[in-house]
Amino acid sequence: MSNLHPSPLNRPQSSMPTLQLKTAQTLQGEFRLRALNLLVVFQVNCPGCFVYALPLAATLHHRYGDRLNVLGLSTAFEDFDLNTAEHTQWLLERGEIVGATKLHFRYQGESSYTVPIRFPVAFDQVGSGAELFDEADVEHVCHLTPSFVHMDLEKQSRIRARVRQQLQGRSPAAYTFSVNQFQGTPSWVLFDANSTILAQWFGHQSESEVMSIVDHVSDSMSLFQRQS
Repeated sequence: MSNLHPSPLNRPQSSMPTLQLKTAQTLQGEFRLRALNLLVVFQVNCPGCFVYALPLAATLHHRYGDRLNVLGLSTAFEDFDLNTAEHTQWLLERGEIVGATKLHFRYQGESSYTVPIRFPVAFDQVGSGAELFDEADVEHVCHLTPSFVHMDLEKQSRIRARVRQQLQGRSPAAYTFSVNQFQGTPSWVLFDANSTILAQWFGHQSESEVMSIVDHVSDSMSLFQRQS
């Protein structure tokens, strides 16, 4: 199952959500933002990420070249002993896989991951929730609910307290995964150089569906730039 949330480009800039991105370390390539970026968020202990998401990201990286900056973010929201920067590095260096992913490919008669991952990859910032998340993060999560700004002050205060407890009470926790309230892995975010989210979805989308989203956003950005 996948949930697609495209963000129309004609919405006021201030009302469009932004991607909150923090990384602990870059594992491969030059992990930096460009005009149009597509982030694939994955876990190494996630067979679906390896069967569907990473091959699609590799295809898009090859197909679009410099027109689309494909980035990989290895994260963890479970199995923190398996979903690590070290295991991600093993994947990138020698195709080594772990956990449920290893079991899946072993069942298919494969002992390693053979899809080339040539786009930049970084690892999410992981630590204690009390140390990772501050009041700005609490506000960001609260405002992901559009109706939050229309609530009375007392209800906003209750929601802030609940969000604060949820974020800061997690240990361990991954910053980018948690503060953007991703539903799971793989998660995808299409965003611009200012981190404004232009489209996002969770789960598997076909190559043609994703290309349609990227092409639509890219064309809209080009039209906006010509009109400015």
